[in-house]
Amino acid sequence: GAFCCFAENSSRCGECISLDQSCDTGYFLASAAGRLIREKRKVLSEEAEAESANAAALQALLASQARLDRARKQRRLLEERAAEIIHRGFNSLE
Repeated sequence: GAFCCFAENSSRCGECISLDQSCDTGYFLASAAGRLIREKRKVLSEEAEAESANAAALQALLASQARLDRARKQRRLLEERAAEIIHRGFNSLE
């Protein structure tokens, strides 16, 4: 083909391997290698940004869960106190 890209663990490109031909590595241009390096850097940067956003979202979720747990505990305590007051009220009527 007009553009050879080395297959993994081989000195030939995938197309040349499938055609059982020798591979002219002259087509593997430095510009192609540079483009791959730039693309990899971009993807690594995007990955780091996503990890950072994920960590921030996790922290926000944990804080929100803690607030929810506290509110539920408060509600349960209030319900228990209300039930106790009602029970005392009925006992005083007897």
